[in-house]
Amino acid sequence: MKIAIADDHNLMRAGFKNLLTALGHDVIAEAADIPALEALLNNFDVDLLVSDFDMPGGELLSTLENIRLNQPDLKIIILTGLQYGAVFQKVLASQARIQGLLSKSVDPDVLQQAITAVSRGEQFIQQEISQLLLDTAHDLTKRERQVLNLLAVGRSNTEVASELFISPKTVDTHRMNLMKKLEVRNVVQLIERARELGLTGL
Repeated sequence: MKIAIADDHNLMRAGFKNLLTALGHDVIAEAADIPALEALLNNFDVDLLVSDFDMPGGELLSTLENIRLNQPDLKIIILTGLQYGAVFQKVLASQARIQGLLSKSVDPDVLQQAITAVSRGEQFIQQEISQLLLDTAHDLTKRERQVLNLLAVGRSNTEVASELFISPKTVDTHRMNLMKKLEVRNVVQLIERARELGLTGL
């Protein structure tokens, strides 16, 4: 598989090129900004693009949407250091048809899993990003997620408060907000619903 890398940081490009080469892949071209990426994809026969999301010189998704018109078979994996579910939703909803979405801190074995899945025409979203997407879909805050995970493993309100260095009253508030957002009436139903939705990782 012929791979192109796009990232505006030289060290990141070098690191991912070395990693991909070590995994047995052929990195044939690199780009440091959007104009260079457009030129690269117009001049090289690329099977897979591995690109940073935050690239200078233009807007990545609109650029990839235009490229997709002429290269419908191009596989695309986006790497990002961002941790915002709304950004991930935007990426996956774009007409660029992104097949892979990974964090820049991804482990080599997960990157290889993503490349294998994408090469087969499947979508691959890193587990941590999937979790953020779920949180965003259900409008959960980071603190609500922490409270939910502790409740799910059997912690009492007092224990949750102690572990998170907040007051029991604040835990009560988060618990009530969670119950409202997940449309349940008690903690047992809350934990069951959270597990059904994959929100606890349990």
